[in-house]
Amino acid sequence: MKKYKYIFFDLFDTLIDFDHSKLPRISVDGEKHNSTSGLVYEVFNNYYPDVSFDTFYKPFMETFFKFQEIKKKDNKEYPNQHRFKILLEKLNLNYKDNQDEMLNNMTEVHMTGLASATSFPQDNKKTLDYLKQKGYRFALISNFDYAPTAYRLLDQYGLTQYFNNIYISIEVGWRKPHKNIFQIALDECKITNEDVIHVGDNFDADVVGSYNLGIDSIWLNRKEEELNHDTASPNYIISKLPELTSLF
Repeated sequence: MKKYKYIFFDLFDTLIDFDHSKLPRISVDGEKHNSTSGLVYEVFNNYYPDVSFDTFYKPFMETFFKFQEIKKKDNKEYPNQHRFKILLEKLNLNYKDNQDEMLNNMTEVHMTGLASATSFPQDNKKTLDYLKQKGYRFALISNFDYAPTAYRLLDQYGLTQYFNNIYISIEVGWRKPHKNIFQIALDECKITNEDVIHVGDNFDADVVGSYNLGIDSIWLNRKEEELNHDTASPNYIISKLPELTSLF
């Protein structure tokens, strides 16, 4: 492997693991699900007590997919509160004077629920320590629509200290795979695309995104997906983050 100055890392499911099965359990029509919907509904119900959870649940789930579609349309980032605005529209609910307060509170409990389903494997920490000792500098590039939770998790798991630069899409305004978020990172790190390699688990966001700007990439193919893309390909493929130690 050629020598790089920087390694760019994705955050979720690359450094920090997310386990859907650790989300709170709820019951819908006699079936059990893992979801933050119960937590969010508790907040929502304080403002709209006449709307039942059964009425709330389906639009709650639908808005997740609708929100992702909006983001992918132009790869711009939108605050998580926007998702819950869409939810209110789906439920045909009237505007309230304290709606912003409600949306912020709904977002906060939703994010707290998501954060509870994360973990930071010690082997990942050892990998970062190894690469740091080899002289590499790190930057983080994460698609995430609520920065306080990203920073909270970075602090909680002792990750903040590793990064010279941190780029959260909601703060940048652009999401991977858009070139802008990568270009901003290159410019602020004062490096060229030849000086860095990007590590991430999402093929479209991480591999295609870095490829479009001429940045080398390592695909963390955790799900053992088939490589089937006409224009972009990673320089290396690994199945677990600690495998980086065999490359550098």
